[in-house]
Amino acid sequence: VDKQWAVKSKDVTGAFLKADPYKSGELSRPLYLDLGEFAIVAGCSRFRHLRKSLYGLNDAPVRWQDKFSKTLVSLGYEKSRYDPSCWILYRKECRKKRKLPSMEEVLDATEGHYEVYQDEDVLGYVLTHVDDIIYSGDELVMRRLERKLEQEYSCVDVDVLREDTPIDFCGKRLEMQLEETGEFR
Repeated sequence: VDKQWAVKSKDVTGAFLKADPYKSGELSRPLYLDLGEFAIVAGCSRFRHLRKSLYGLNDAPVRWQDKFSKTLVSLGYEKSRYDPSCWILYRKECRKKRKLPSMEEVLDATEGHYEVYQDEDVLGYVLTHVDDIIYSGDELVMRRLERKLEQEYSCVDVDVLREDTPIDFCGKRLEMQLEETGEFR
């Protein structure tokens, strides 16, 4: 918000079904779905072999995050070293050249000099929680991200943070606050 970027949120519809299919031998045992009475009505076999992740399976959230991570990496985002649900897009010339401190060094910042990125080196952020996404960034970066999300996933626009409209994300209310300078943060 300091950069006057919009803050938007989306929900991915049927996220777990969008995960990559299981490869042969990847499961410890074959999984079957019992269609019950619906199979009789549809005139097909009652049991179906499960090839994709499904809500309720233990590995479904992990498989979805793996798939979504690949999408963000393809757009140039890097996973934060400090929060695995936070993704950051840096300017091309700033990627991979930074020497960031480890978490221990951050907590004990008494020694060492680091080339930490400057605020102007960041082009955008994406925060995720299962199938909920909140993102902000340069206008062109946001359009590119939105285009990619629409190509690969079915998303529902949830909200846009405005000065008079807070948004909820992961049970937390996010809102803009007017500073004494007249700027929002």
